[in-house]
Amino acid sequence: LIIANPLAARCVREISKRAESLTMFAAFFLLQASDLLSLLQLLGLAFLLTHCRKWQYAGGLISLSAMATLLAQYTFRFDFIRVVCRDDLQQWLGVKWDQSLAGTEAALSILGMVQHILERVGTLCFDRSQDAQPQFQHWQQEVVSHSALFG
Repeated sequence: LIIANPLAARCVREISKRAESLTMFAAFFLLQASDLLSLLQLLGLAFLLTHCRKWQYAGGLISLSAMATLLAQYTFRFDFIRVVCRDDLQQWLGVKWDQSLAGTEAALSILGMVQHILERVGTLCFDRSQDAQPQFQHWQQEVVSHSALFG
């Protein structure tokens, strides 16, 4: 990705460097529910935060755990599962379908994807003063990486 303005290219690179920490910051505020799955997500983020430079995986953890929670919430909407698991237990586990909780999980999933996209754009961002042409194979890997995210 070649950006004509060197200042804009530098801004994109700086934003991509801080995307991980901003993602974790936003996720800590979005994960304020008192159910088990939200607490497990918070523990996972705290683990990544406290272990060296592991927060580079925060976007992936946030996105995957949010998608898994949405899938669990969808599964627990079926009648045959409601017979086995009471509503109060579903609420405690965090799998009871609630529009606000589902919206939060969708926002977390999108947040993780945006963080990944910002990092990738920041690593591929060149200004015109740099003489760097990315290889076709590198672009092919990027297309595969982004399609796996959206899949």
